[in-house]
Amino acid sequence: MKTVEKETVIEFEEKKSKFIGYIKPVFTVEEAEKFIASIREMHPNATHNVPLYRVVEEGQEYFKYNDDGEPTNTAGKPMAEILNILDVYNVAIVATRYFGGIKLGAGGLIRNYAKTAKIAVNEAKKLGIQDKVVFTGMIAPSETALYYKSADFFISASTSETQGLTYLEALASGTPIIAHGNPYLDNVITDQMFGTLYYQDNDLAGAILEAAIATPEKDETKWADKLYEISAENFGKRVYEYYLDLTISKDFHNDLNGEDSTMKRLTRMVTYLPTKAITLPVNGSVRILKGSAKQVKKIRNITKLLD
Repeated sequence: MKTVEKETVIEFEEKKSKFIGYIKPVFTVEEAEKFIASIREMHPNATHNVPLYRVVEEGQEYFKYNDDGEPTNTAGKPMAEILNILDVYNVAIVATRYFGGIKLGAGGLIRNYAKTAKIAVNEAKKLGIQDKVVFTGMIAPSETALYYKSADFFISASTSETQGLTYLEALASGTPIIAHGNPYLDNVITDQMFGTLYYQDNDLAGAILEAAIATPEKDETKWADKLYEISAENFGKRVYEYYLDLTISKDFHNDLNGEDSTMKRLTRMVTYLPTKAITLPVNGSVRILKGSAKQVKKIRNITKLLD
């Protein structure tokens, strides 16, 4: 009698609908029903949570499923057929679906619920890493920082989410990253203390080994500088600096060419330039520091007109 080796989560999208497959080896009906209830509690806003379990308990087989609101026999039954084809017992599966706005039709539902069960069973059978990997499922946003902090590394194999917030969240938690390199991350990971990047798809394993061996001890000063670099405060200052520099540079150009200044046009548009921008220029702005006293005085005079 075949069963799966471990609890597993799989996920894929089809025409904007998200399918998440949860699978777990179970040996009693009570255990199966508790697992299904926990997944439903985890996804209270899902469009559907389609349950299935097949348990042999004290010589009696219990094989139960339903469609959870999907059209009859388009969800639970095709999942059950996968268990029959693969001859798998003592297992519970929940296929969670978030509707993406495009109807899949009966055929599409049958194919995708069957696909959810098949991928989940295959993944739960083949890896053999149940003693080394914990599949947590969805984590509450309020708890994600704890998971980042408890990890030695944050590993991402994504080649599409190249500027993902997760990279910055990991660094903000003090956890180095291992990720596929790209121009964005090349500018973020400036020291191996902060992470290790790889550039070929088959280099991930090597990058993990390299990071485990070669990542230097944490330098608290460097980490503090990096946290400031990626902070919202610094981002806001850099944007503010850019537009202030642009304004002053344009004014120099207009003064030389006798054109109406940018600041005058902004004044007529009821745009207010805070005096703080003049009295406390953003650190590192070379062009602001080179701005002439005449320009600074001119901007101050214009802002006074707005008071």
